[in-house]
Amino acid sequence: MTLWEIAGTISLLQWIYISGAWLLGIIVATAAVLKFVFKRERYLHRNLQRPIVVLDPLDGDGKQLGNTDLDDIRKMIGDNEFLTLDERTKNAKTFLPRDNHYLVVIGYDPEMVGLADIVNRVKTLDIPLIVYTYGNNSIREEENKKLLSSYPWTNYANYKISLLNTIFSTLGSWPYFKSNNQKSI
Repeated sequence: MTLWEIAGTISLLQWIYISGAWLLGIIVATAAVLKFVFKRERYLHRNLQRPIVVLDPLDGDGKQLGNTDLDDIRKMIGDNEFLTLDERTKNAKTFLPRDNHYLVVIGYDPEMVGLADIVNRVKTLDIPLIVYTYGNNSIREEENKKLLSSYPWTNYANYKISLLNTIFSTLGSWPYFKSNNQKSI
Protein backbone atom coordinates (compact mmCIF):
# COMPACT_ATOMS: atom_id res chain seq x y z
CA MET A 1 0.00 0.00 0.00
CA THR A 2 1.22 3.43 -0.88
CA LEU A 3 0.94 6.51 1.29
CA TRP A 4 -1.92 7.82 -0.85
CA GLU A 5 -3.85 4.61 -0.49
CA ILE A 6 -3.43 4.71 3.30
CA ALA A 7 -4.46 8.37 3.36
CA GLY A 8 -7.54 7.49 1.32
CA THR A 9 -8.72 4.95 3.87
CA ILE A 10 -8.61 7.37 6.81
CA SER A 11 -11.91 9.04 7.52
CA LEU A 12 -12.36 12.79 7.88
CA LEU A 13 -12.85 12.42 11.64
CA GLN A 14 -9.53 10.57 11.94
CA TRP A 15 -7.81 13.32 9.95
CA ILE A 16 -9.23 15.92 12.33
CA TYR A 17 -7.94 13.96 15.35
CA ILE A 18 -4.49 13.52 13.82
CA SER A 19 -4.28 17.19 12.82
CA GLY A 20 -5.50 18.29 16.26
CA ALA A 21 -2.90 16.14 18.05
CA TRP A 22 -0.18 17.47 15.77
CA LEU A 23 -1.28 21.09 16.36
CA LEU A 24 -1.52 20.51 20.12
CA GLY A 25 2.03 19.11 20.13
CA ILE A 26 3.33 22.21 18.34
CA ILE A 27 1.51 24.51 20.78
CA VAL A 28 2.87 22.68 23.84
CA ALA A 29 6.44 22.68 22.47
CA THR A 30 6.22 26.38 21.60
CA ALA A 31 4.87 27.21 25.06
CA ALA A 32 7.75 25.30 26.72
CA VAL A 33 10.35 27.17 24.66
CA LEU A 34 8.71 30.53 25.34
CA LYS A 35 8.51 29.80 29.07
CA PHE A 36 12.25 29.05 29.14
CA VAL A 37 13.12 32.18 27.15
CA PHE A 38 10.90 34.47 29.22
CA LYS A 39 12.29 33.05 32.47
CA ARG A 40 15.83 34.02 31.35
CA GLU A 41 14.57 37.41 30.21
CA ARG A 42 12.94 38.01 33.62
CA TYR A 43 16.27 37.23 35.32
CA LEU A 44 18.03 39.65 33.04
CA HIS A 45 15.39 42.37 33.37
CA ARG A 46 15.39 42.20 37.17
CA ASN A 47 19.18 42.11 37.33
CA LEU A 48 19.50 45.10 35.01
CA GLN A 49 17.38 47.15 37.41
CA ARG A 50 19.64 46.44 40.37
CA PRO A 51 22.69 48.69 40.80
CA ILE A 52 26.27 47.60 40.20
CA VAL A 53 28.84 48.90 42.70
CA VAL A 54 32.36 49.68 41.44
CA LEU A 55 34.87 50.27 44.26
CA ASP A 56 38.34 51.75 43.96
CA PRO A 57 41.19 50.23 45.98
CA LEU A 58 42.37 52.59 48.72
CA ASP A 59 45.59 52.89 50.66
CA GLY A 60 45.80 53.47 54.42
CA ASP A 61 45.25 57.22 53.95
CA GLY A 62 42.12 56.71 51.88
CA LYS A 63 43.79 57.65 48.59
CA GLN A 64 42.92 55.80 45.40
CA LEU A 65 45.41 53.18 44.23
CA GLY A 66 45.74 51.77 40.74
CA ASN A 67 45.02 53.59 37.52
CA THR A 68 41.83 55.07 36.09
CA ASP A 69 40.52 51.87 34.46
CA LEU A 70 37.61 51.69 36.88
CA ASP A 71 36.61 55.27 35.97
CA ASP A 72 36.44 54.10 32.35
CA ILE A 73 34.31 51.12 33.41
CA ARG A 74 32.00 53.39 35.43
CA LYS A 75 31.60 55.62 32.37
CA MET A 76 30.82 52.63 30.14
CA ILE A 77 28.27 51.29 32.62
CA GLY A 78 26.76 54.75 33.13
CA ASP A 79 26.51 55.42 29.38
CA ASN A 80 24.90 52.04 28.77
CA GLU A 81 21.13 52.33 28.73
CA PHE A 82 20.63 48.83 30.14
CA LEU A 83 22.90 48.83 33.20
CA THR A 84 22.45 50.67 36.48
CA LEU A 85 25.49 52.04 38.28
CA ASP A 86 25.42 52.95 41.96
CA GLU A 87 27.11 56.31 41.54
CA ARG A 88 26.88 57.16 45.23
CA THR A 89 29.31 54.41 46.22
CA LYS A 90 32.83 54.65 44.83
CA ASN A 91 34.90 54.58 48.00
CA ALA A 92 35.54 51.17 49.54
CA LYS A 93 35.62 52.63 53.04
CA THR A 94 32.11 54.04 52.80
CA PHE A 95 30.61 51.02 51.02
CA LEU A 96 27.50 49.88 52.86
CA PRO A 97 25.82 46.96 51.13
CA ARG A 98 22.10 47.28 50.52
CA ASP A 99 19.60 44.60 49.61
CA ASN A 100 19.13 45.99 46.13
CA HIS A 101 22.80 45.71 45.12
CA TYR A 102 23.36 43.21 42.36
CA LEU A 103 27.10 42.79 42.12
CA VAL A 104 30.25 44.44 43.42
CA VAL A 105 33.38 45.16 41.39
CA ILE A 106 36.49 45.89 43.43
CA GLY A 107 39.74 47.09 41.95
CA TYR A 108 42.55 45.05 43.48
CA ASP A 109 45.94 46.45 44.41
CA PRO A 110 48.47 44.58 46.61
CA GLU A 111 48.83 47.70 48.76
CA MET A 112 45.13 48.22 49.34
CA VAL A 113 43.65 48.17 52.82
CA GLY A 114 40.20 46.94 53.85
CA LEU A 115 39.83 44.02 51.44
CA ALA A 116 38.66 41.67 54.22
CA ASP A 117 36.06 44.21 55.31
CA ILE A 118 34.72 44.55 51.75
CA VAL A 119 34.55 40.77 51.24
CA ASN A 120 32.71 40.34 54.56
CA ARG A 121 30.22 43.07 53.58
CA VAL A 122 29.60 41.41 50.21
CA LYS A 123 29.15 38.03 51.92
CA THR A 124 26.22 39.45 53.92
CA LEU A 125 24.29 39.92 50.66
CA ASP A 126 25.42 36.68 48.98
CA ILE A 127 25.99 38.47 45.66
CA PRO A 128 28.77 38.14 43.07
CA LEU A 129 32.11 39.85 43.69
CA ILE A 130 34.29 40.63 40.69
CA VAL A 131 37.94 41.39 41.46
CA TYR A 132 39.60 43.55 38.82
CA THR A 133 43.38 43.11 38.85
CA TYR A 134 44.40 45.88 36.40
CA GLY A 135 46.11 43.50 33.97
CA ASN A 136 47.90 41.36 36.57
CA ASN A 137 47.14 37.72 36.01
CA SER A 138 47.18 36.67 39.64
CA ILE A 139 46.95 37.72 43.23
CA ARG A 140 50.26 36.85 44.83
CA GLU A 141 49.58 37.67 48.48
CA GLU A 142 48.58 34.42 50.17
CA GLU A 143 46.36 36.11 52.76
CA ASN A 144 44.35 37.88 50.04
CA LYS A 145 44.20 34.71 47.91
CA LYS A 146 42.74 32.77 50.83
CA LEU A 147 40.30 35.53 51.65
CA LEU A 148 38.99 35.82 48.10
CA SER A 149 38.85 32.07 47.54
CA SER A 150 36.81 31.70 50.74
CA TYR A 151 33.88 33.39 49.02
CA PRO A 152 32.37 31.09 46.36
CA TRP A 153 30.87 33.91 44.26
CA THR A 154 34.22 35.59 43.51
CA ASN A 155 35.32 36.02 39.93
CA TYR A 156 38.47 37.65 38.54
CA ALA A 157 38.97 39.99 35.60
CA ASN A 158 42.40 40.98 34.36
CA TYR A 159 41.56 43.54 31.67
CA LYS A 160 38.79 46.03 30.96
CA ILE A 161 37.25 43.86 28.26
CA SER A 162 37.24 40.79 30.50
CA LEU A 163 35.67 42.88 33.28
CA LEU A 164 32.86 44.03 31.00
CA ASN A 165 32.40 40.50 29.74
CA THR A 166 32.20 39.16 33.29
CA ILE A 167 29.66 41.82 34.28
CA PHE A 168 27.42 41.04 31.30
CA SER A 169 27.67 37.27 31.62
CA THR A 170 26.88 37.52 35.33
CA LEU A 171 23.87 39.71 34.54
CA GLY A 172 22.49 37.09 32.22
CA SER A 173 23.13 34.05 34.36
CA TRP A 174 22.91 34.99 38.05
CA PRO A 175 19.48 34.21 39.50
CA TYR A 176 17.52 37.08 40.94
CA PHE A 177 17.34 37.00 44.72
CA LYS A 178 14.97 38.92 46.91
CA SER A 179 16.31 40.66 49.99
CA ASN A 180 15.76 37.58 52.13
CA ASN A 181 18.14 35.64 49.84
CA GLN A 182 15.35 33.43 48.51
CA LYS A 183 15.41 32.67 44.81
CA SER A 184 12.60 34.37 42.95
CA ILE A 185 11.75 33.68 39.34
